Parts: sequence; C-alpha cells; structure tokens
Amino acid sequence: MKKNNKGFTLIELLAVIVILGVLMIVAIPAMTRYIENSKRDVFVDMAKKYIASARYTLISEGFKDSTGQIISADDLVGRNGGPSKPKIVIPANLIKIENGTNKSPWGKTFKENEWGFVAVKYDESTGQFVYSFMGVDQGGNGITSLTDENDLTRSKVQKKSGTTSFPAQQAYSAFNNDILIDGVVGVDS
Repeated sequence: MKKNNKGFTLIELLAVIVILGVLMIVAIPAMTRYIENSKRDVFVDMAKKYIASARYTLISEGFKDSTGQIISADDLVGRNGGPSKPKIVIPANLIKIENGTNKSPWGKTFKENEWGFVAVKYDESTGQFVYSFMGVDQGGNGITSLTDENDLTRSKVQKKSGTTSFPAQQAYSAFNNDILIDGVVGVDS
C-alpha cells in the first residue's frame, strides 16, 4: 500500500500558526502607532493650513474686531498711525481654508465657533509676526495649549478619550489685552 504524502503534518501547521502569531504580536502595535502618528500629522497640517490662511487674510484684507474696525497686519505693527496692537485672536471658524472639514482625523466633530483659534502677534525684537494655534475636537483630541507655528509637531497633538468640549471663551480671556476678531472683511458675522 502506498502512503499519501501530499498534506502537512500537525507539527508543520502548528509551527506556521506560531510564526504568524509572533508576526501579529509585532505588527499590530507597529501599525497602530503608525496610524496614530498619521492622524497627529494630519492635525498638525490642518493647523498649519489655518495659520497660512489667517496670514494671507491678515495681509490682504484684514479681520474685523468686536467694534467693527478692520485689523490688518499694519495695525499689529502700528503703521496705520495708531499704536501697535498686542495680539489678535482669530476663531478658527472665521478662517476660510480651501478644503475644510468639520471632522478631525479621529472622526470627531469640531464644535462650531469654539473648537480653536489662531493668535497673531508682532515681535518687535525680530520684526516678525508670530502665529500660534490652539484647537481640539469634541473628543478632546488636538493641540490643547497655544503653540507657535514653528513648534507645531505631532508630539504637541494630544489624543484624549471620552467627550470634552473646548472652552474657547476661557482661552480667549487668557489674552487680557488682546483683540478678539468677530468677523472677516466682507463676511457678515
């Protein structure tokens, strides 16, 4: 009688299963870390888009403050005949970006009018404008402290669990002498 040697033995199958298990133990955490880092990078890129758009609008058109006065880059420097402004705080919902979304990379929505802002100040010692960003989604994921544009990295983005809201008015009130922007020129607010 001839023996059939076309299949795998139980030992060979167990060896393959053990090897696949070890690969999965290594691969799953690495992929999870990769996905999380990608989400953080997307959030940083989104913050930089808001800063770039605020920069363009401030230079080209300006923003309206709470009194209806148009604030431009020249006003921050003091070139329009008045004193220089300390800093302006622009809510993110007033900054128009090319392809915005109302969801963060974590799939959470941004709370309308409260999720974040761009702060702009003029640094007299360097003669440069300093742009900073702060913003989180309704899950508490994001950049939870005012961060300068040059310091925006994935390590500044925090992932939270649960549901929290971003107290934008508390953040605005932290800038005692600063100007809160209510609208963009040409946009009714």
